[in-house]
Amino acid sequence: MKKDFTKESNFVLEFFHRNVSGFNLKEIIMTTVATEVQAVATVESLLNPIDQLSVLDRQQKGLAVQVKNLKDTIANTYGEGKHRGEKYGVRVTIENRKGSIDLDALLAHFGITAEQAEQFRGDSIAVIKVSATV
Repeated sequence: MKKDFTKESNFVLEFFHRNVSGFNLKEIIMTTVATEVQAVATVESLLNPIDQLSVLDRQQKGLAVQVKNLKDTIANTYGEGKHRGEKYGVRVTIENRKGSIDLDALLAHFGITAEQAEQFRGDSIAVIKVSATV
C-alpha cells in the first residue's frame, strides 16, 4: 500500500521556511521523505524478519541523527520554555545533573581492594542482544 507524503512534506517545508530561517532544510527534508518512502517500500517487500530488522535498524539510526539535529536547532532557536508549532508543541528544559562517582578512586581512597568490593556485587543477569549486521 503506497502512502502519499505530499501533504506532510509540504507542511514540514512551510513550517521550517516560516520558523527556522537561515537553514536550507528543503533539500534535506525532500531527501528524507524520499528515503523514508523507499525504506517503507523495501521493508514491506521483505519477507524475512532478519532482512526487515536490518533495513529498519539503518532507518532508525538515520532518524536518530535527524531527531538530534532538530532538537539542537529547536533548543538553540527557541530557548527554554514551552513552544508551539502549527500542530504540535515542545518543551525545552535545561537540567543540571551530578557527575558520576569514580568507583576506582573511591575504593582506593578507603583502601578497599577490588576483591573485597566483589562481595557486594549483585546477582548476574542474562541479556539477549540482537544486532543487525551487513
